Amino acid sequence: MGTKKVNKPKLQKQAEEETESELKLFNDNIDLIITYSEVITSKKEFFYIELPSAYVGTYISGSAIVPLGLLITLWRDKKFTGQCKICGDLFLFIGGGGGLSGAYSAWGICSKCKTIDTPELPSGVRRLTEIQSLASKYSNFIKITKSRWEKGLVGEPTDDEVVREKIGLEELINHLKTLEKFEEVEQLKIDEFTD
Repeated sequence: MGTKKVNKPKLQKQAEEETESELKLFNDNIDLIITYSEVITSKKEFFYIELPSAYVGTYISGSAIVPLGLLITLWRDKKFTGQCKICGDLFLFIGGGGGLSGAYSAWGICSKCKTIDTPELPSGVRRLTEIQSLASKYSNFIKITKSRWEKGLVGEPTDDEVVREKIGLEELINHLKTLEKFEEVEQLKIDEFTD
């Protein structure tokens, strides 16, 4: 007997396709993101870009999305990087593990060959827990009503409110490509003037 194919709900398929598409965009443009890392970390609407495929967590504490600006800061400080098994630096964007077992895994993109790889992470789960704590401080919080299991909902409900404005990854990439072209044109003008 063959394996029966399970149909995924339409919204789940759409979410997976969007995540895959955004991961490809991230992978294809990692060099551009690294080149313009100062621009990204200095502008709050760029800093808080959330990638559905960029998160850290443990089985006990759950997971937290890591905003792009925080990823860049962690990369710059060598706290969420590794070595590609083939050729270059690996910029990590996913990490997860077990708080009790100490087992973990992390995934990153190589800046040279664009391979997604799973490196060793110094301090494993402890490092992931530290990053998760930072990510929760920088997340794009939404206000919600407090809940306590023994009392149900507590207090007055509030409207969902995004605390920090952000743009999408595709809009950022388009902006960075425009900036790159502008800088190339400016360099040509300088070269013409000095020749």
